Amino acid sequence: MNYRLAYAIGFHPWEDLAEHPPFAAKLLQLVAREETGREPPYGPALDLGTGSAVWGVQLAQRGWRVTGVDIVEKALRRARERIDKAGAEMRLVRGDATALRRADVRCRVLVTSSAAVYAASEQPISEDHTLAPASPYALSKLAQEELARRAASEDGLDIVIARAFNHTGPRQTAAFVAPGIARQIALIETGTCEPIIRVGNIAAKRDITDVRDVVRAYAALMTSGVSGMVYNVASGTARSIRSLLDELIARSKVPVQVETEPARMRPNDVPVLVGDSSRLERATGWRPTISFDRMLDDLLAYWRQQNT
Repeated sequence: MNYRLAYAIGFHPWEDLAEHPPFAAKLLQLVAREETGREPPYGPALDLGTGSAVWGVQLAQRGWRVTGVDIVEKALRRARERIDKAGAEMRLVRGDATALRRADVRCRVLVTSSAAVYAASEQPISEDHTLAPASPYALSKLAQEELARRAASEDGLDIVIARAFNHTGPRQTAAFVAPGIARQIALIETGTCEPIIRVGNIAAKRDITDVRDVVRAYAALMTSGVSGMVYNVASGTARSIRSLLDELIARSKVPVQVETEPARMRPNDVPVLVGDSSRLERATGWRPTISFDRMLDDLLAYWRQQNT
């Protein structure tokens, strides 16, 4: 079966959609776009990591044939309760991605890994570069890739792996560097925060792409990527965190000071991380379309809106 909705949307909402109405509304717009000009039943929809089936039930009630997959038994019990209460029809499968073939669920799975799995290099990194994860997060991403490869070789799953380099944009949590700086500037502008931005290592250089371009790359790989292949998603340009900081401060409506905070320093921080996405471009024609300036403008505008 062709799980059209699985790759047309490509991400899973938070469990409690009621707490995030703009996000929920956007997801429902995407679903409505898939339904335009058609009558239910619309076809199969795959809900990976279904949790308590908040999203899956909504899809089932709209007329999709939903398969929900989750490895947590407790979550599946909650899902079954929700499905029964709603009077919906939805299939549940216990397991991870490796359970899909055994359950006769045939679809492409995009594994979103990370450039953190690579060894440090001053040069743009291709997919054949040495792997040397230097943090627990990077190790977990490499383990995820190995699980995916096993699913492909032993269970015959259609797997594509994307190694995304740094990316940011509106709605990214302030725990990350770019939105963290943008949020501090927005708070300083409202007078609710002292005019000081505290930073860690700003000498590090990173390849930063707008998240909207990254999502376009993911969608392109779902339709044009080669099964079993790894693809970098990157802009190919390294920028220092210092330059990112300076550009955001230049957009501030009020004076801002910068202070280095030792607690923000990462012990395993890689000096330079820049990617070569030639393979992705050859396979899909993808290139970044959103400029660095627009990315920062939109990011700061989002945090100003959040703090009004």
